[in-house]
Amino acid sequence: MGSASSPLVPEPIDYVFWGLTALAFVLAVVALVLIARDEHTTKSGVVSLLVVLLLPLIGPIMYFVYRKR
Repeated sequence: MGSASSPLVPEPIDYVFWGLTALAFVLAVVALVLIARDEHTTKSGVVSLLVVLLLPLIGPIMYFVYRKR
């Protein structure tokens, strides 16, 4: 039928997903703070916001790599 593990006890892979979720959340918050603090034109600010919000883990990483310094 299935494994005898309890559905209330998380599997080890659950911790990996929780970690990735926490990482995505922290990266998104940091990216959003940086977008708010940086001087953007309206168009580039909106595009940056959309990239960060619509691509949960890759969006903030893309913003950090391609943003103007």
